[in-house]
Parts: sequence; structure tokens; C-alpha cells
Amino acid sequence: MEFLETLKHYGINDANLNEINITGSFNKLSIIEAEIELLQQCEFACRYCIINGSPLGNKGLEYKKQYKIIKWLIKNNLRRCTLTGGDPLLYKDFWKVLDLLLNHNIKVSIYTTGALINDITIKKFLSYKNKDSISFQISIDNSDKKLNDLYRGVGAFDTAIKAVEALRNAGFNVTLSSIIYRKPIETIRGMVELAEKYGAKIKFGQLDLVGRAANLKKEDVILSDEEYREMNNYLARLSLEKPDLFEGRLASIGDNYYKNFIYSNSKQMCPSAFGSIDIRFDGVIKPCSMPKEFFDMVDSDYASLNALEEPDLAGSKMYEKLINAKLDNELYNKKYEYHCTLFKYKMNEKR
Repeated sequence: MEFLETLKHYGINDANLNEINITGSFNKLSIIEAEIELLQQCEFACRYCIINGSPLGNKGLEYKKQYKIIKWLIKNNLRRCTLTGGDPLLYKDFWKVLDLLLNHNIKVSIYTTGALINDITIKKFLSYKNKDSISFQISIDNSDKKLNDLYRGVGAFDTAIKAVEALRNAGFNVTLSSIIYRKPIETIRGMVELAEKYGAKIKFGQLDLVGRAANLKKEDVILSDEEYREMNNYLARLSLEKPDLFEGRLASIGDNYYKNFIYSNSKQMCPSAFGSIDIRFDGVIKPCSMPKEFFDMVDSDYASLNALEEPDLAGSKMYEKLINAKLDNELYNKKYEYHCTLFKYKMNEKR
């Protein structure tokens, strides 16, 4: 119960705590939330995209296979689902996927560039009886248009802002999803102002040097230890001053700082142990949103579409393999410790 008390201490309320369904041994586990990459295709080709999304990207699994995945997730008590990509709205059968989830009372967050948010799609979203179960995450990194488009592509800023305005005017909840790669305090301040201007929430992430980001210079995009500490301290203060501003999911509590801080202090090290799972655009099933390359490097398993009947797929087996994984300096140099709480704990243990 120490873990639950820690969550309460940091503002996670009883209603959310009631959604946790775990046993001390992690032998049985409900899949509380899932992130499904419907496809690799995207209107933009961000310079740091971890799945190499682009207009020519993979168009994802056929709907028959997506249906099988989603029905399996629902069978295992899915409560929340993030549809992502690429841009999920480009998926050929996007509306079938959304129908299926909403018909089973699943809360759906749509993670998009905003390029296909228009009068037609908004009218369709508004037509759902349980439209309040739909929310949106819009990709935007910087309140400065030039700096944002430098890595996301020309037109990305205007596309995102137009989508945010339209969705907020229609009454939908919106979260601005920002990747921080340099000048963290200045970036956060600008993004906070932008979120408050449109009545949106906000969440921050950092880069993994995988996918297209592997072509970038580490010193240009990865925060130094000093910058990271400075950002942590600033976010800690800001989260107390503006607690309603940050997105608050159990598996990703607003920002990396609080996720790492809560888990490390509660002696729980891996979000996958709380029923979080990730489905890649090609059907690979992982215990979290860390890239496939990460699991290759730590010599751990991931499953595929053919293994959907394994009862503990998202629980103890993945978790135990990560616990026992051999971690080396190559992984540390890629700064994975900023993204994986288990890895952060184990690397600190080695030092």
C-alpha cells in the first residue's frame, strides 16, 4: 500500500486509484490503457520521429487485424486508449476503430498533427453520443513558429494552432504535446502561455535517439544533466502552481519528472506493471511506448499479433524480462534513462 499512499500524496485522487488493478506478484494484470500506432504514414516528416513517420510511411494493419487487437484489449479490461501514428486520422478505417472503442465505453485520446482536423471531421466527432469520451493531443513543440517548424516541418505550427482553436471551439479537451530538446525553461514558459491562451492542457517529453532522430547530433537535441535538473526543478514548482495545466494519466503523470519521481519513491519502477501497453503499426506488442530498438538492445522479448491469447502478455512476463535485462553503457549514452523509469533505477544502481 506504500505505492498508493505515495500517489495520494502527490495528488492522484481516489477515483483514479480505483482504476488500478494489480497484485503484489504482478501475476495477473488488467490492461488499463493502451497506445495504438495505427500507421506510420503522416502528413509531416519530423526530423526526430522515432518511427520514421512520413507521407510515404506504412499504412498500418488491415482493419481485421486491428479489430482482433482491440477486442483482445477490451477482453483484458481496457479503459483508455490513445490512437497515434503517424497521424491516426490518415488510417483508412480510422472511424471503424473509433466506433469500436466508443461502443465499448473506452475513453479515446487522438494524438494528431491536426492536419485533418476540419469542419467535416469535427462534425463527425460531435455526432457521437459519448463524444465526451474523446479528447485530443496535438503535436506542437514551441510557441515560436520558426523554432517549432525547424524540426517538425514548414507549416506544422499553423496546422497545429488551427486544429487547437477548432477543437476547443467545439468543446473538446485538448492537450499540447511538446518535445523538449533545447532551452527547456524558455520552451516550457512559452508552451505554458500557449496552453493557457487556448484553455488546453500540456505534457512534455524528450527525445530518444532512434528512428530519424538517430541522424541528429546528440549535443544539439539531448539535454545536459544540468539542463535536465533545471527543468525538473522548474516543472516541480510549476506543477504545484498550476496543477490543472498538466495532463494526468496514471502511466504518464503530466511530465517525465513526476513520473520518475513518484515511481522511484514508491519502489515501483515500470509503468507496464500498471497495465499500460503499446501496439506498433506493424502489430508488435510492447509493454510500453519505448521504441522496439530499446527492447532489442536490452535483449528482452516483445510479442506479436499471433500471441494475443497469452494471459500475462502485458504483465509479469514483460516486466520480469525487463527487470532481469542486462543494461550497458551504450544504452546509457543514448539517454534512455530519461524515458524509462526502470532503466533509470537500474543505471543509478550500477553507479
